[in-house]
Amino acid sequence: MVDCQISGTAPLKGQKVEVRRSITSELLGTCPITNGKFSFNRKLPKNEVCRIYLDNREFVYFYTDGTPISADMEHLTVKGGKASQKVNDFLQEVERERLAELHEADSLKKAAINRQRGERLLKAVRENRDNILSAFALSQVYTEMSYEELKPYLSDDYAFSHHILLAPMREYVEGLEKRRPGTPYTNLELVDTKGRPHQLSEYIGKGYVVLHFWHGLGGYGYEIHPSMKTLYDTYHPRGVEFVTLAFSFGVQGWREEVKQRGLTWPQLMPNPDTNPRDALAAYGIRSYPELIVIDAKGTIVACPRNLEELETILKDLR
Repeated sequence: MVDCQISGTAPLKGQKVEVRRSITSELLGTCPITNGKFSFNRKLPKNEVCRIYLDNREFVYFYTDGTPISADMEHLTVKGGKASQKVNDFLQEVERERLAELHEADSLKKAAINRQRGERLLKAVRENRDNILSAFALSQVYTEMSYEELKPYLSDDYAFSHHILLAPMREYVEGLEKRRPGTPYTNLELVDTKGRPHQLSEYIGKGYVVLHFWHGLGGYGYEIHPSMKTLYDTYHPRGVEFVTLAFSFGVQGWREEVKQRGLTWPQLMPNPDTNPRDALAAYGIRSYPELIVIDAKGTIVACPRNLEELETILKDLR
């Protein structure tokens, strides 16, 4: 813990500010606003990124290194330590991009904003290895990085390798290690939409297999199928099998979804007599969607991070 002196200004109608941990949103302290000003001291977790909220709405970021900071809650700026200023300026821009993507109706524009934000975060990771900004950027973008790209940030040579911000990333990399190229596939007990039992091994040995982990809770993992159908129609005639494993569905809801979407390749779920978490653990799956390409010998050859990478891999298969 470290003593932090926090002061600042706010609109006259503002009532209070709150300090929260960015990673958990845990409330760490509050302070009333009097005549548009606030000032207080708090012991906060050392070397973390926290937020100051104005009436639980607008917020600024700061770095808890013990340097006094002053926050302007009307213009969302921070003065004081250079680390806090740098973190806030950068993350305010990333937040603006996130909100722009959220409110953009056009899918192509939405994808472009997403790519721009991802590129900004990746650049911050590379250019700020010696400060907290790289760790925060990593915490936002690690799922878009390959195993080889992430490994250096788990080394003790990287000052923030054991930082709490990167705990989810460390778990993610442990999952990647279970599906690294060159690793043999793991057989799974499955059922189809009619309740008939299957083994994943049934699909291995004839050619390449695209193993797709899907869920039914909405978001990007939910919307992957339209493009997946295009890839299936293109590459299945060339001998590539597609196998989708569904999670987080009720059985009846899953059957209806498959029928409604007209998904014609194998649609499977973990056998109800088994623990579905075992299937996820076998491949280190902690988020959706995930894609794995397996060759005819049963060896994992690729783990594309998105459909664009999958298409590039499929084009190069011989």
